[in-house]
Amino acid sequence: MIGLQNVTGDRTEMTRNGDKTQVRNGDRRRNDILNAAAQAFMERGYGGTKIDDIAELLGGTKGLIYHHFQNKTELFFEVHFHAMRTNIAAIEPIANGNGTATERLREMVHLHVASIFERLAFQRVSIMGIEMTVSGTTTVRERAMLDELLKLFDAFEALYVQVIRDGVKSGEFVRGDARTLAKPLLGALNWMVMWYRPRPSEGVMAQQQLTREMSDFVLRGLGVAEP
Repeated sequence: MIGLQNVTGDRTEMTRNGDKTQVRNGDRRRNDILNAAAQAFMERGYGGTKIDDIAELLGGTKGLIYHHFQNKTELFFEVHFHAMRTNIAAIEPIANGNGTATERLREMVHLHVASIFERLAFQRVSIMGIEMTVSGTTTVRERAMLDELLKLFDAFEALYVQVIRDGVKSGEFVRGDARTLAKPLLGALNWMVMWYRPRPSEGVMAQQQLTREMSDFVLRGLGVAEP
């Protein structure tokens, strides 16, 4: 508790703490909006989603959403940004870490699948094809956001390419161009968001089994005889 002594310092600390609280509250509200937006976009698609739909899922008002985001297009981009930055942050330490290429790739696939289990709406929206969805973007801001997002997609793919290239060099994986080999691998993983449907009775063991099956499938595709 703040006492009466050293009033100037206490006021500074109170202001600083108040600012931190406001930032935390603002971040929490943005995250809540993004969660609701991801759910709405997943259920209705970009074209079929209105700000009213997001506000209804949020349990708030359109005014609250517009306080944090300029429009639906910006929200759609931000859902993509959130998904891709989360994905990169999860696998980058593994890709750049120790271990064989097989070990690193298996762990990256495990984390990739785990992100689908945990944040299905974000992951499904992230592969909706943003270039096609917002191909009519006209503002400078929207074009800049699209360019930034495409760089994130490239950075994410590059981490897989890096590990596959290591595996090709070490003889763990089949010979071939690492970038070409990464395309069907990522296609298989990303398409999981379209067919995966969590069941009410689904438990951790079922998810672990599916994760093992996906990683085994990916590694076999790269020529690992006994993943």
